[in-house]
Amino acid sequence: DFSIRFTSDGKKQSKGMKCTVKCTDDGSGSGPVSSCTNCTTNDGTPCKFPFVYAEKVYQSCTTDDSDNGLPWCSTGVSAGGFHVQGEYGTCSDECSQTNSTGSSAACQTVERPYDKLTNNFPEECLEKLNKTSKNIYFFGNSYTYFNDLPGMVKKLAANLGFTVSTGQRTPGGQQLAGHAAAGLPEGDWDVVVIQGQSQEPAIPPQYVYQSRLPSTQSIVDNARKMNPCIIPVFYLTWGRRDGDSGNCQYYNKFCTYDSMQDRLTESYSTFAYVNQPARVAPAGEAFRLIEDRSFLYTGDGSHPSASGSYLTACTLLETIWGTSCLGNSYKPVSNADRLQQVAHEAVMSRNWTWPQSDGKPPCDHCVG
Repeated sequence: DFSIRFTSDGKKQSKGMKCTVKCTDDGSGSGPVSSCTNCTTNDGTPCKFPFVYAEKVYQSCTTDDSDNGLPWCSTGVSAGGFHVQGEYGTCSDECSQTNSTGSSAACQTVERPYDKLTNNFPEECLEKLNKTSKNIYFFGNSYTYFNDLPGMVKKLAANLGFTVSTGQRTPGGQQLAGHAAAGLPEGDWDVVVIQGQSQEPAIPPQYVYQSRLPSTQSIVDNARKMNPCIIPVFYLTWGRRDGDSGNCQYYNKFCTYDSMQDRLTESYSTFAYVNQPARVAPAGEAFRLIEDRSFLYTGDGSHPSASGSYLTACTLLETIWGTSCLGNSYKPVSNADRLQQVAHEAVMSRNWTWPQSDGKPPCDHCVG
């Protein structure tokens, strides 16, 4: 476990600020041609759009969290467009506001490097991707080595007649940065399963963007240097059974299972989106489908029981091969039939593979 401290992106409303409206000219003498409004504060500092504040993306001025009800904009953003605390100004009436009508849109001046991604495998990978025999490497920690999750996946696949070899790096409590530093060992790997420390993807989006997402990119980039056809599978873990009481006081998404699961799902989906082509194995969402989920955990309310690991293995099987656990005769737990069904429902609940046709990020406020 770890403890976290965050600097709030809270703000105090500044006084006497306004923005001016400017338009661009194409040099023809015909006047302004821009269809958007360039908002600035009264000291000439440009507004930054889009900006991310309080886990929401703003394309224009807003009155959210304004002390005096006046619309404001961010004038300073970090990489990815996340609002920098204290850097903002009050907008004038001419500037477009969120949900306003009849005014021109605010000019979008902040680059979004991960907007509308559609990266797919090279055509020459098709034969390798369709192989039923797989060499799978697991990056993880105790959530992977408890109950020998790789062994469970191997036995489920063997029951289908598939040949599987596995390798793993699973030190207890290992975070994504540690896996990135270690790198993928030499080998003819077809799949790399990536699982972070159980709390780190649940921290606020700007911190995941700045300090966790780059580690996933390093892992995947290095793996692709070895094999451009390797399939990155992000193993989406589960929220703590009762929430994370140790970190609840610092970030409210840790306070309950559901809110923690929401953040984990946002982060792991973002990892796959940014590292596409990639997939997510939705183990945590399978946990969510079971209302009486306590039996999926050990007594600490964090680590998986044998049933929890089996449920996870079934999501991995279907994510990697496209074949569900339904009817699989490898049943090491008494409630295997129920878990097979739930795993299949979780995988089928949405599209967990990227790229997707619309190119949109699964979590808009997670990528700036």
